[in-house]
Parts: sequence; C-alpha cells; structure tokens
Amino acid sequence: MIDKCDHNGRLPIHYAAYYGDYKETKLLLECGSLVDPIDSCGQTPKLLAISRGHTYVATLLNFHERFLYVVAVGNLHDCSYAINATPPPSLYARRRDGYTALGLARKEGYSLIARILWDLMGTGVVKYERIIMDYYTKYPVTGNSIYLW
Repeated sequence: MIDKCDHNGRLPIHYAAYYGDYKETKLLLECGSLVDPIDSCGQTPKLLAISRGHTYVATLLNFHERFLYVVAVGNLHDCSYAINATPPPSLYARRRDGYTALGLARKEGYSLIARILWDLMGTGVVKYERIIMDYYTKYPVTGNSIYLW
C-alpha cells in the first residue's frame, strides 16, 4: 500500500510531505517507503515539502537521503554518526532503486556497516563505539572521508 501510486504518480509519502505531516512521513519511512520517489511532474517528497515551507519534513527526508548515501559509499564515520543521531534514521526506508541501507551495504561489500545495521535491525540499540574505534585503529582515515553532517 505504501508503494501504490495514484493517477499523478504520487505515493502516500508525497502527500504526507506536501501537507507537512511529520509523523505520517516518519511512519511511512519506518514502514519501508521510498525516500526519493519521483512523481509524474518530476517532484520528490522533499521538493514538495520545501515548496510548501515544511522544513521539519524536508529535513527528515534529507537526513534519510544522506544516510542512504553514506552507506552506499561506505563511509563508516558518517554512518556511525547518523545511526547515533536522535532520532536515528529508519533502517527500512528505501532508495528509488529499492535498496535499504542494509541492502546497499551488502551490495557494495561493506561488511562492517552491514554487520552494524543487521544488529540494529534486531535490537534497535546502538553500542558500536568500541567496534568503530577498533576499525579506525586498524584502518586510519586517509583524508577522503565525506562529511555530510
């Protein structure tokens, strides 16, 4: 139902963003809605929220888009920052190509990120500071990290 389009190619997340309904948008993301679908007019939910002045909804959608991006490029530092944010991103939200954060990490071969996301999906609690510190001790940052936060 969350991926059913109307005659304008809009999904429920488009309407939640258009009307500025933060709780509904968050709920749709937690239920696995696409973060960035495009309707028949070329509009994404984030663009609709911005055009109507709904900054909280636009920020929520932007945060989820950035989270999926840092997972896709394998940026462990920014990924750990995002999952420790309050509120954390929904792990079930999907990109336009259908991938969740875990699916992206597995597809791109980022096993540590995939392990963290897999554990989070089961527990909902993040306690990975030690794992991440051990990782950076073994593999120091070389200056090509992408800071989006």
